[in-house]
Amino acid sequence: MFESSYKRWRLFISVALISMTMLMFEIILSRLFSTILSYHYVFLVVSMAVLGLGLGSVIEYNDQTIDNDDRKISNNILGLVISKFMVFGLIYFMPYISHIVYIVLSIIPFIFLGKLMAFIFTRYSQHIRKIYFADMVGGGLAAILSILFLNQFKFVRTSLIIFIINTIILLIWSVDKKINYISLGTIMLLSVSMFSNITAFIENNFIGYMTSPTTSLQRVRSRGGNPEIIYTNWDGFARTDVIRLNDTDDSWRIVTINGGANAGMVRWDGQPEEIIGITDEVDFLPYIIRENEDVAIIGAGGGKDVLQAVLGGAFNIDAIEINPSAIEAVKDMSDYNGNLYNLPQVNFIEGDGRSVIQKSGKKYDVVFLSLVMTNTTESIGLSMAESYIYTEEAIATYIEHLKEDGQLVFVTHSENELIKVSNTVYRVLQEKGIPVEDIGDHFIVATEVANHGNGVTVSYPMAMIKNSKYTQEEIAIAEQFISKHGYGMIHLPGIYEESMYGDLSQGLVDIDSIIKTYPSNIAPATDNQPFFYNFSKGITPNFIYMILIIVIALLMIFKNVVIANRATNPSILFGMLGLGFMIIEIGFIQKLTLFLEHPTRAFVITLSSLLVSAGIGSYCSAFKIFIDKKNRHYSIIGVVFSLFFTLIFFNNMHLFLGLNIYYKTFISVTIIFFSGYFMGMVLPHSIRVLNESKRNQIIPLMYGINGITSVLGSVIAVVISMYLGINMTMISGIIIYALILLMMPKLLAEGN
Repeated sequence: MFESSYKRWRLFISVALISMTMLMFEIILSRLFSTILSYHYVFLVVSMAVLGLGLGSVIEYNDQTIDNDDRKISNNILGLVISKFMVFGLIYFMPYISHIVYIVLSIIPFIFLGKLMAFIFTRYSQHIRKIYFADMVGGGLAAILSILFLNQFKFVRTSLIIFIINTIILLIWSVDKKINYISLGTIMLLSVSMFSNITAFIENNFIGYMTSPTTSLQRVRSRGGNPEIIYTNWDGFARTDVIRLNDTDDSWRIVTINGGANAGMVRWDGQPEEIIGITDEVDFLPYIIRENEDVAIIGAGGGKDVLQAVLGGAFNIDAIEINPSAIEAVKDMSDYNGNLYNLPQVNFIEGDGRSVIQKSGKKYDVVFLSLVMTNTTESIGLSMAESYIYTEEAIATYIEHLKEDGQLVFVTHSENELIKVSNTVYRVLQEKGIPVEDIGDHFIVATEVANHGNGVTVSYPMAMIKNSKYTQEEIAIAEQFISKHGYGMIHLPGIYEESMYGDLSQGLVDIDSIIKTYPSNIAPATDNQPFFYNFSKGITPNFIYMILIIVIALLMIFKNVVIANRATNPSILFGMLGLGFMIIEIGFIQKLTLFLEHPTRAFVITLSSLLVSAGIGSYCSAFKIFIDKKNRHYSIIGVVFSLFFTLIFFNNMHLFLGLNIYYKTFISVTIIFFSGYFMGMVLPHSIRVLNESKRNQIIPLMYGINGITSVLGSVIAVVISMYLGINMTMISGIIIYALILLMMPKLLAEGN
């Protein structure tokens, strides 16, 4: 099959690099879309794009053209390179279009990838363990390098690196001299651009972002403002912008993450008397009713909440922020914000707020969470955003780290968020042993009000929860402050108790009946179901549409191709492998986000460990112990048992949350490695059996079905996690692999 060792290594290295750059491109796409689309549309667009992998495989299966190997591989790589350039350019440099158009555009590169990989898997099926090893290791490297490159080189340069590597691969494989010259010129041009000022110009002129109707920038414009982006940093976490709202009044700026999650930055010269209005806002109330020496701010962002704590007289302020670019922005604009983060009483900490507080051992007078918007797109769009900040377990941690008279304060975006977080606190206080009739005495809830043509609505409501009951003096001060500034009173012990908190205290209703009858999902989030921003009681239409599209695609393939080729059983096997692998992958990422203290860290460690270990498993699948027909089920047994022990660890993970991050990383890599090692054996083993039984002509079809069901697996994993819990997602993956163990001999039998 190979005429020389050069051609052999050229293939293996090319597969690894193509896999690496394609996953990096997928991450780049998710970053692009996360700035111009709502987060649920990002998941939809990226998932639908990956369906192109299956479509390309089916196209390759039906391709009857006869061509030499190098030319066929070269043509597919050429299509891959051109389509990547085209898709990136149209999304980046064209005004905002719609998510439907973005789906159509994004699917094109994946079609070429599907054609290419299906051809390679078929043509060189006897070398499948090495090819799959290269494929998996390339993907694992992508998970690491994409974040490293984004942090080091930023967004545009990282994109250029991807294009350069792809063009080099094209140059290596091309049999057309004209294409070789064009490729060489393209590589030189892109390389020069890497070190020129043009990258900064491109990064600051993202036309799709500037014209998207979903961004904070556009919302400011719609209200008559004249906003200007004065700072941009696009790293491995997110795109962070600082927006000056008006060119005539620069007293207030906003720091945005991916165009949507906002935090305020206030102009300050260091003199308390120069601040106008900020001490009159409703969220300053915690500092009015009592003195607070020690304060923790979770989601310090642009520094507005930190400034309030400074003006409120706090002596020690732990300002915790997970986004490093927000920290950099505030420090970069220190002349504007009064050098806030370098004040002696401010201790700035980069990290996840819950983890920092849990490991600090400190007790606080105030733990303050204001508009901590965590539903920005992460994990390459393959999982909806988990929010471990607002779960029952998280709130129990915050309360545990309050002083005897300390306060836990939430400022939310909407009434639904207020009710959901209040229900969660209510549950925690109940479990703490506080009598139901007394819980209302621990709450003060007030809100800004917004006047609209159809009446007055709640705007940025605030809930204050005290470790002890609020005193009469504190209640009187709160009433005076709320009345003076015209804020809405939702609950004030002994003064205004007509809200659900008063009804709960009087035993007129219980928390479960409120949750059941309320039109939105306001059930408390937990570490097993950490989707705080999911307010839908049923499966959302987007998920239903995605599942229907994927199922229809599978049915069409089965009807027109699979049955005609008597390939029903192997199709079921490869479909189950795609489904199971992705369900397990998503479950790992979701669960380890809390354990590893950062969503990006969880993504990198999980994906790189899983794919690399799967690649190693693929390479080892030809070892005698596994290749013997009597022992071929060992790999599936290994998957089931390793995942079972992983589930046991997940159920006891809370016991290890206080460990050093290095120990946590070691534990995570270890449990992922054993699962991935055995999971990586099954697909190459199955392809090897097809090759041995002279059925390698259906391998492109099997690869396509595996790719399509992988997308289905990602959707199903999110749905299960949202409505049944992440543990059930992992259990579902174990069940799928257990079924594969039972059915594998029959599913690979010839002639089925």
